[in-house]
Amino acid sequence: MKISTVRITPIAIQDPPLLNAAGVREPWGLRAIIEVEGSNGEVGLGETYGDAPVLDLLRRVAPVLKGLSAFDVNALLRIVREQSRVGRSSHVEMELAPGFLGSNLVSSVFSAYEVAFMDLQARSLNMPLVELLGGAVRREVPYSAYLFYKWATEVDPEYGPDPYGEAVNPTQIVAQARQMIDTYGFESIKLKAQNSDDTLIFGGKIIDRKTNETVFERQVSRFGVIGVRNL
Repeated sequence: MKISTVRITPIAIQDPPLLNAAGVREPWGLRAIIEVEGSNGEVGLGETYGDAPVLDLLRRVAPVLKGLSAFDVNALLRIVREQSRVGRSSHVEMELAPGFLGSNLVSSVFSAYEVAFMDLQARSLNMPLVELLGGAVRREVPYSAYLFYKWATEVDPEYGPDPYGEAVNPTQIVAQARQMIDTYGFESIKLKAQNSDDTLIFGGKIIDRKTNETVFERQVSRFGVIGVRNL
């Protein structure tokens, strides 16, 4: 089964002013949706970052994929690598997507196409993709909440409404955690953060409301990830 058409659609998702190692997130997070259509009419989906360097490579790869087997992932990787070495623009763009680094360009583009190829494979075989990957280990996967140090949206009119508000100190972070638990019922919470002087990233207490027991009370110095489970 051969690839007949590839469609790439850039999208922008509204983001609040989340603080990170690079500073603060822009009001819009940029992503790209990839649709790989096979000669049988089935369509496989993938997604990745949507910044200019990624979009440029996605678009250069797309026409070369026409006629390629949807099962030939090794050829896909070769094509992505080859296209990454030719036709580069000399214009430098800001890297706006959270987490995107130029050194990850090839893997970001390849992985997006790889997922779309595998999705197309599974749809063409009329089976869940998990079966192609060896079968399901579990039927349900719990989600965790992700806490962020963040500014209030009033910092810039380009940011949209945000129900969580400012979170720049331990008390506000705990309030953010409580709001997420009350709204969505999360039982696992992650915080990855670092303050400006690199000395204290979190301090606070979270109490199990059912037992009134303290399930989290800790201060961590230097950079780190804090997990709070079974609230």
